[in-house]
Amino acid sequence: MNDNPNDSQQNGRLNGKHVTAIFVAFFGVVAAVNFTMARFATSGFSGTVVDNSYVASQKFNGWLAKAETQQKLGWTVSAKRDEGGYLLVSANEGEAPIENLSIQAEITNPLGVAERHKITLAAQPDGIFKSDSALPKGRWQLHLLLTRKGDDARYQLELP
Repeated sequence: MNDNPNDSQQNGRLNGKHVTAIFVAFFGVVAAVNFTMARFATSGFSGTVVDNSYVASQKFNGWLAKAETQQKLGWTVSAKRDEGGYLLVSANEGEAPIENLSIQAEITNPLGVAERHKITLAAQPDGIFKSDSALPKGRWQLHLLLTRKGDDARYQLELP
C-alpha cells in the first residue's frame, strides 16, 4: 500500500478540496438565484398599495359605507373582449340594462405597473358599452366608475 496523499486524487476519491469546492459552488448558486429573484421582485412591483396608510385607515369606515350603499343599488357589471379585442361592458339593474348611465373606464397592468390607460366607452342600442378601440393584448385590470343620477359605483374586474 502506498502512503502517498496524491493517490486519493488519482483513484477518484472524495477529499477535502472536493468537498470545499462543492460547498462553495452550491452556496454560490443559491446566492445568485436569491439575488436574481430579489431583483425581479423589486423591479416588478412598486410596493405601494396606498400612499399613506394612516390616512387610509382614517378613511376606511367611509369606504365601507360606500361599499354598502353600492351593494344596495343591486347593479351587476360584467366585461369581456369581443373577437376583435374591443371591450364590451354590460351593466344591469335586475335583468334590465341600467338607463341614463355614464361609465368611466381605465385599465392597469395587474402586476403593479402604475400607469393607467383611459378607455372611452360608447353606449350601444342593446345597452352594452363598447370601447372605441381594441385593447392591447395581455391581462388587464379594468377599473369602472358607473354614475346615474347621483348614484355611483366602482368596480374592478379582471380581463384575461
